[in-house]
Amino acid sequence: MTSSHYSKLLFRLLVTLCTLLASTINAQIIDGSLPKTSIAPTIDGQIDDIWHAQPSFQITHLNRGTIENAADCSAEWYGLWDDTYLYFLIEVTDQILDDTSGGFSWQRDIIEVYFNMDNAKNGSNSSSGDNYQYAYYWNKPGTETASPNAKLTGQVAAQTTTSTGYIMEVKIPWTTLTSLQTGLGFSFGFDIAINDNDGLTAYDSVLYWHNPTTGGLWGNTDNAGTVALADSFDGNYPPQIAEVETQIAKEGTPSSFQISASDLNASDSLTFSSSNLPSFISLVDNGNGTASINVNALSGDAQIYTLTVNVSDGAKTDSTELTVIVKDPNVATQKPVFPSITTINVSQGNQRILNISVTDIDSLTLAITANTLPAFASLTDNGDKTATIVFTPGSTDAIQGHSVELEAIDDDSNLATLNFTVNVLADDGRTVFYCDPNSGNMENNGSAASPWPTLEAVIASGIRFDAGDIIYLNSGHHGNALITAANSGTVYITAASGQTPTLTSFNLTASSSNWDASGLTVSRSLGSNFPGGHILTIGGQNNSVSNSQIFSTLADTSAWTANDWQSNTASGVNLTGTGNLIADSTITNVKMGIDISGTFNTVKGNRIQNFTVDGMRALGNDILIENNYISDNYNIDDNHDDGIQSFTYGDPIYRLTIRGNKIIETTDFNRPFQGSLQGIGCFDGMFEDWLVENNIIMVNHYHGITLLGAINCKIINNTVLDQQPDIAPGPTSITIEPHKKYANELDPDLK
Repeated sequence: MTSSHYSKLLFRLLVTLCTLLASTINAQIIDGSLPKTSIAPTIDGQIDDIWHAQPSFQITHLNRGTIENAADCSAEWYGLWDDTYLYFLIEVTDQILDDTSGGFSWQRDIIEVYFNMDNAKNGSNSSSGDNYQYAYYWNKPGTETASPNAKLTGQVAAQTTTSTGYIMEVKIPWTTLTSLQTGLGFSFGFDIAINDNDGLTAYDSVLYWHNPTTGGLWGNTDNAGTVALADSFDGNYPPQIAEVETQIAKEGTPSSFQISASDLNASDSLTFSSSNLPSFISLVDNGNGTASINVNALSGDAQIYTLTVNVSDGAKTDSTELTVIVKDPNVATQKPVFPSITTINVSQGNQRILNISVTDIDSLTLAITANTLPAFASLTDNGDKTATIVFTPGSTDAIQGHSVELEAIDDDSNLATLNFTVNVLADDGRTVFYCDPNSGNMENNGSAASPWPTLEAVIASGIRFDAGDIIYLNSGHHGNALITAANSGTVYITAASGQTPTLTSFNLTASSSNWDASGLTVSRSLGSNFPGGHILTIGGQNNSVSNSQIFSTLADTSAWTANDWQSNTASGVNLTGTGNLIADSTITNVKMGIDISGTFNTVKGNRIQNFTVDGMRALGNDILIENNYISDNYNIDDNHDDGIQSFTYGDPIYRLTIRGNKIIETTDFNRPFQGSLQGIGCFDGMFEDWLVENNIIMVNHYHGITLLGAINCKIINNTVLDQQPDIAPGPTSITIEPHKKYANELDPDLK
């Protein structure tokens, strides 16, 4: 045998070993298996019998927001497959359905489905390669959308509204999802997000099936679950136990209640069992698809019990948890019990959060209220036998004991009280101030109980702040903030907890320094006296704005003309000065997204969407542009739009790092004013000591990444894709060439 034969044999053995190893690894992380079906479900938004080929998957991971109960937001999904299609059905329970609220479409009642078809977990973006995001909107049939790299080809979807929420039913051809060989044993990344909005400006909550983190999957599918394709459904449907309400029993009084189960295979015989019953509870299988739960509680058994009941048809099973509350006949003795609290301390200008958990052995719920509470405190009943008290004493609140009296009332009207003292301690030098446009006055002292009015009025008054001071903004409109002061250390401006302050414009001028603003909503559309220019300006030194929303308007722009885009928008952010930052903010419906000049400035983690000029324009030195998302330019004039642009006609622009950004020309191929977007376009150099790495660019233009006049620049590990390869201009590429004007001559101005 020749050496080449040995090499080929060794290569085949290595491939086989790698395949076996990959199969072993995947087998250890399967989160759900889908049966193959020979009976295709009818895609009509109804739950056909075939969907019950196996029990549903519960969607329970709370990713953000709050959920009051299962009626507020809960969901489950079913999955099937055959040689042609992947099928899934999602049943959502949602007592308040809303298809209009939310600043963006993804903040309404919608379902997002994520795919990672090769299941590679390497930090890949969900809108590139074979990582897809699909969106299904409640009450908007036929408007399903997908990430730019995904296709809707062959997909069929149907949605129905139910008495408790809605159902979404979908089938997608395998050929639309992947070029990989699918079939028995094939596994892929998969997850479902349920976005719930009950009429707010953003999400009420987001539930995921698998994603265990607090981050969404739209930017990275690594935390999606793994789904495998299993054997064909054998025709034996699993039994299903009917829902049972919470049961009440009493000590010394025997009682019983019934449970029942059904099976789509009518000839199957069902058997009930339970393995964790307390000694005074027994289960009797009646032999007819029902069972009796007998309760014979004695004195001292009062408690809340959770029972697990199983039913089997001999091959497949179903389980459910039942709640039985055993009460003392003299229910008045079963009072709620508060924890032992006598004194707590909190300093002026600080905040302390006190979590209180109340015990009640025979009530699932109770009401927690405050009879006595200081003016600087607020109580929230969380609805789960817990409450949260937030104490925020101001600089003028008395340094003495303040009384608190709480009450807890259970389902049987039993009452318990708790009394304790709050001691306010002397100010530690970190002063907290409050601005409230609805109740504030400049004659007040700026405390939580006696707030100032708008931020505009406070800044215009000339009040000076000390390093570490915090200015909390309550909900309401705070006008135009024009900040000129230079602080000795950082002064913070931020939204108070649970508040949504708004401004028409926010301007940190060239003389300002050491300001840190966050949680703002700034828009020219929110006031009648927009001063012009950029909506948000960050100049001066060591200033930052983060976690904010900047937009010209949130109105529906789908019918806008080119003149509307010119007249109704302003540019988003102007970042100048030295050592300044704009981070983790959303900039939408603007002309220019972010103008960047000055030195040592940073643009990080922002989302820029719907713009008419450039996503970003970088004209300063030592700038970091990292992990931003830029999409959807509106080509309304003859400007050549860029995701990120730079140019100079004098000295070179030095030391820019452009890293980890995503630039997408369009996320909606049906919208107007689609036009070619240049990815990273730098045409009038020189550009010296730049680093361009790990960016993902999807545009319909040959300028994917172009540097004309680059000196000692590095372009490393970028992904550049032509979003519409059949449509000119293109194909998209990475280009490094000499300066377009001075390629063959020495320009004395560039020395």
